[in-house]
Amino acid sequence: GWLLKQAPRLAGRASVVHNGIAPMAIANPEQVADFRAAVGAGPAELVVTLAGRLSHWKGQGLLLEAASLLRQEGRARQLRFAIVGDTVPGHEAIRLGLLDQVRRLGLSDRVRLLPFTSAIHTVWRGTDVAVVPSTQPEPFGLVAIEAMACGVPVVAAGHGGLLDIIEPERSGLLFEPRSVGALADALARLADSADLRERLGAAGAARQAAHFTVQAQVAQTLALCREMLP
Repeated sequence: GWLLKQAPRLAGRASVVHNGIAPMAIANPEQVADFRAAVGAGPAELVVTLAGRLSHWKGQGLLLEAASLLRQEGRARQLRFAIVGDTVPGHEAIRLGLLDQVRRLGLSDRVRLLPFTSAIHTVWRGTDVAVVPSTQPEPFGLVAIEAMACGVPVVAAGHGGLLDIIEPERSGLLFEPRSVGALADALARLADSADLRERLGAAGAARQAAHFTVQAQVAQTLALCREMLP
C-alpha cells in the first residue's frame, strides 16, 4: 500500500491486507428524508457529507473554507453540507470552534453539524457527494469505502490510505491535500455534472465490492497465514 511505497526496504518482506466492510443496510426512505431535511436540503439540492470524529486533522475546517470559497465565487449554489460526528470527551471546544467558523463565514444556511449516528447507512443513502478532506494522511479511510458501498461518489485528499482506495478519475476524485481551492474545484465538478456523479458512484461501488469486503479481508488473511506455515 501507500506506506510500503515510503519504505521500500519493507516491500519484499511485508504484505498488505486491506480492511473490508459488511454490506451496507438498506435505509428506510423516511429516515433518509429526515436526514436530508435535517441538512436543509430541498429536492433539487445536493448533500455533501463529511462523516467522522470531529478533529483538527479530519478536515472539517478545510471543508468549511471550501464551501465559503464556492459561495464567494457563485459556484455550486445547489450544495448543502453535512458534518456528521462528535468529538472525543474533553475536546468539545472543537465543535464549538466549527460552529463559530460556520457563523463567521456566513454559512449558517448551507451547513449543518449533526451528531454521531450508528445508522450511518441512512446518512450515506441520503448523501450525493462524500468528502474525506483529512489534512493529515489517513491510515486507511473506512469512511470512504462505506460511502462507495452506497454508490456515493467520493472526493478525498490525495494522501495516506486513501491512495489505496480511490483510483483518481475512475472510482473517485483526489485533490491536493490541504488545498481549499482544489477541494472547492472538485466539489464544483461534481455539483455541475450528474453524469460524473453517477459514473464515479457506480465505479466506486464496484471497486468496494471487489476489494474492500469482509470476505476479501478474511480470504487474504487466511492466504497469508498459509504462506507463513512451515
